[in-house]
Amino acid sequence: MRAIGFSTGALAKGDFEKGIALQNEHDVDAIELSALRETELEPLVEAIASLVLTRFSYISVLAPSRFVLHDEPWMIELVANDPR
Repeated sequence: MRAIGFSTGALAKGDFEKGIALQNEHDVDAIELSALRETELEPLVEAIASLVLTRFSYISVLAPSRFVLHDEPWMIELVANDPR
């Protein structure tokens, strides 16, 4: 069976915790943790280790696609050093 879920950003713009809570109410097994804006990325990455995501068989992270070019190395380093 395919993994089906939603982006936290589509369900609760800018509030990944609310997006997770909304998906916990339904029978979905995939989730996209969304940081659509550059300011959302660091709080998301910092929270990942403490998020309860065990019910999801597939987890992806959506990093911002629009950002200041000189911030790209910082964003890559931030995501690459995720403690999970």
